[in-house]
Amino acid sequence: LYIKWMQFERRAGGITGARKVFKMGRKDERCSWQLFVASALMEFHCAKESAVAFKVLDLGLQRFRDRRDYVEAFVDYLAHLNEDDVTRVLMEKVVQSMPADHTPALWHTFLKFEEAFGDLGGIQSSENRLLQHTGSLGLPRSATMPDKIAQVVADRYS
Repeated sequence: LYIKWMQFERRAGGITGARKVFKMGRKDERCSWQLFVASALMEFHCAKESAVAFKVLDLGLQRFRDRRDYVEAFVDYLAHLNEDDVTRVLMEKVVQSMPADHTPALWHTFLKFEEAFGDLGGIQSSENRLLQHTGSLGLPRSATMPDKIAQVVADRYS
């Protein structure tokens, strides 16, 4: 409801109206993490305010830190901005503050990020940290598949 209202206000009255709706929506206990993502993307795409968009996502992180979907949306935003170092810091901050049963999924998200945008050293480092926290990479084992993703990547491109 708030997202559609926010979109209408932006079209009808500009970004200022959309910001007022976001302010009301974020105070509502029933609002979900999608409101923060929609507001941040609106700030980025419509108002061309990447700093404001980052602040909105960071504000949402305080409330939805335990939601993997939210963290993935934040990581996607930072990846599109080419903010690799900030993404790594974000993942570190989130993984350290989450309960242990939630971290394997986030480690896999981080590993996917490193595979897409990092180098081989970053992938290996992420794999080692995932192994330390979970004890496995969570991949199916077969006779033809090595235990580590980095070995697959190295074999593929060597």
